[in-house]
Amino acid sequence: MRGKIIVFLLFLCLSIFITWPLILHLNTYILDKQDGLLITWFLNWSIAHPLNYNANIFFPYQNTMAYSETMLPQAIIAAPFVKLFGEPLLAYNINLILGIALTGFACYLLFNKNFLLSLLFVLNPIYLGYAAHIQIINFWPVIFAIYCLKKKYWKRFVFFFVISSLTTVLFFYFLLLYSVVMRARLKYLILAIFIAVPFLIPYYLVSRQFNYVRPITDAIHNSVAPSDFLGQFFPGFAFIFIFIRGTLAKARVPLEKPFWVLFISSFILALGPALHIVKNTIHLGIMPFIPLPYTIFYYLVPGFQGLRTPSRWILLSLLFIFIIISQKVSKKVLLLALIILLIFDLKLPFVYQTVPRKVNSTISQKPVIYFPIYGWWDYPGVLKETERMYYSIGTWRPMFNGYSGFSPKEWEDRVKWLQKNHPSEETIKFIESQGLVYEYN
Repeated sequence: MRGKIIVFLLFLCLSIFITWPLILHLNTYILDKQDGLLITWFLNWSIAHPLNYNANIFFPYQNTMAYSETMLPQAIIAAPFVKLFGEPLLAYNINLILGIALTGFACYLLFNKNFLLSLLFVLNPIYLGYAAHIQIINFWPVIFAIYCLKKKYWKRFVFFFVISSLTTVLFFYFLLLYSVVMRARLKYLILAIFIAVPFLIPYYLVSRQFNYVRPITDAIHNSVAPSDFLGQFFPGFAFIFIFIRGTLAKARVPLEKPFWVLFISSFILALGPALHIVKNTIHLGIMPFIPLPYTIFYYLVPGFQGLRTPSRWILLSLLFIFIIISQKVSKKVLLLALIILLIFDLKLPFVYQTVPRKVNSTISQKPVIYFPIYGWWDYPGVLKETERMYYSIGTWRPMFNGYSGFSPKEWEDRVKWLQKNHPSEETIKFIESQGLVYEYN
């Protein structure tokens, strides 16, 4: 136990180093004002109103927390810090630092206590490329679940399966794939699904309410194109080195076959519904695209039509390759790979944006609409909406404004109408009919 604590503390120090100087500015720095402030708002709402999906944005719509990920486990982790210090940004930044540290420690256990290989995983450009997305950088519940299934710690597997599912719905599907291929004991898999699914019901209700699924073109656009491996999803020279050395070497433990199946499966899913060399889809004669297996999942697997970013499956495929390599490379090879990574692959420091500290004041709780108003399509104007959401933390004043992973089509049309016509007699009548007051800020 003592050794494991030391390893975790080493990864915590590493995480603080990677994110430096964030530890000195936990209440004012953020990686991304758009998604970062959105996630901060989500975490703080879950801290203040756990399991209450009727949040204060998009008034008067209901279940607005289900317009994106709730990240309840991360909210629970951050709650003591936020409540003690009263600083909303702690919810985001504590989870960034701990997410990297816990992911490294989970890899250490999964990779048979191979510290160097675990270090190479958390420093990999693909993993660190998700730093701004707290729900993805907190990859540790998935890794712990995989580790527990491997060790046949069934009750712990159920626990981490549920924690993963509550972090992001995508992790639910990650672990379903792993559990099926690795033939998890059926009764524990059913138990894990049985516990997790009730937390996903609000997403189903939102989908039914608006008769909404994400168009397959969204999934195509947000999948990995082969050209991306030279840019956004370049895994690094260190990874290429250990991949070549590791996959060609003879395994010391006969576990390769199922993990190769998992790697290939998750890699293909990361390519999304259609093959496209670049972000523009390839056309083949009269066919609109060359379909890939993800298309079958999109149309047949419940919930897949609500997923927008198939590219995130690449992180799972990366993990499976590391599991394969963990049985096949020496410490000398890993040390050389680490040197290569530090010289060529590691892009530090992170670039932060400053958020003025939030000061709560006593204001009206009457529902409000702020002008000028923006939708998700208005960049950089939408940054104003995420700031309004952030500064509503604590007072939680209901607002017609909002930004999330989804917004109702009726709301979007109304925003465009308001942008074009306000102020006018018609817009003022609409605002009053909704019980709103309007303010400019």
